Amino acid sequence: MADRQGTLRVRRRAVAVGHVNSMQVPAGATGKASFTTSSKDICVNCAHNTRRQRFSVCHEVGHVVLEIAADHSAPSWSFARRSPGEIACDMFAAELLLPYKLFKPRVDASDMGFKVIGELADEFDASLVSTGSRFATFSRELCGFVLSEGGKVRYCARSASLRDAKAWVKTGTQLPTDSLSARLRSGGTPTGPEEAEPDQWCGSPTRRRPKCSACGC
Repeated sequence: MADRQGTLRVRRRAVAVGHVNSMQVPAGATGKASFTTSSKDICVNCAHNTRRQRFSVCHEVGHVVLEIAADHSAPSWSFARRSPGEIACDMFAAELLLPYKLFKPRVDASDMGFKVIGELADEFDASLVSTGSRFATFSRELCGFVLSEGGKVRYCARSASLRDAKAWVKTGTQLPTDSLSARLRSGGTPTGPEEAEPDQWCGSPTRRRPKCSACGC
């Protein structure tokens, strides 16, 4: 269910699974879910902003729907150290907040770039990371969205056309030293999008070799 702007009514959807509370949770935690035969409760961190809480609710719903036990052994901010189960629930949350039927037409009608991703994140009240990942996945263009941590590639979402071109950005590798991302991480001044050769990012035998817009991702 969504409102007129396409924003998912998260709490109304989550009520079908359990009762939702905003409360204090253990330090570093974004939320938790507890379920017994007589009650179902989803708790989110009241110290977080509304957008973060929305994602946390959907993440905890994912634990229930996917029947995945919570694993909080790693900090929520670290993608590299998160367990496969927690990552799966993150992906579930992104899909719930940015549903194909509502989000895909907006991607098709938009240009490619971080400005558009930011606007769509505001429209759907979702994080930049979730929105960027879903944007790349649904794009008709040769598009990839790269998440890095500690100077290394941790995740890359690719469009169907980029996968068909057999182009990929290998996880675990260092950011290209001459890339905008690496320069920004080293304290460089943001200058906006810039053109980059595909070989700078993609390990690929692809036949199509277009220029790509490296927007700092």
